[in-house]
Amino acid sequence: LGDLSPRNIAWSVSPIPRVMLLDCDGIRPAGEDGVLPRADTRGWEDPTNLGLPPTADSDRFKLALTIARVLTGDRNAAPGLRPDLTFAGEAGILVGPLTRLMDQAAGPPGLRPTASQWATVLDVRTPWAGTAPPVPPSMRSRGPSPSGEILRPFRRSR
Repeated sequence: LGDLSPRNIAWSVSPIPRVMLLDCDGIRPAGEDGVLPRADTRGWEDPTNLGLPPTADSDRFKLALTIARVLTGDRNAAPGLRPDLTFAGEAGILVGPLTRLMDQAAGPPGLRPTASQWATVLDVRTPWAGTAPPVPPSMRSRGPSPSGEILRPFRRSR
């Protein structure tokens, strides 16, 4: 993804949790050039990847940065700074697992948590488990991609 930052992420928890990535010109297959030169938002760089092309690992660091900042409400929170992940009530059981993932994210490249690991700890589930999400007619698939995934173009209806 490359330039993962607050200006490039739209998210909602209601009516269902969802995330939309914006300004996606930096997205590219691993090992290939992007459409435009790489960009990094100041304060959102992976300290182990400064000045280098983005990698899946630097994206994992930025995901941890995003999670730390969203959960704490602190725009300076970062995995290596041990963000305050104190939650009240039943959510308190998340503190240990989240702290471990934050410590792992602050560690060396190659060992950073994946999106799946975060989703498992945060118990993120799709509300339509086992079925395809509802898609308005204007956003219907044009068929499978070369990898077999269903593509749903993001376009406005005419």
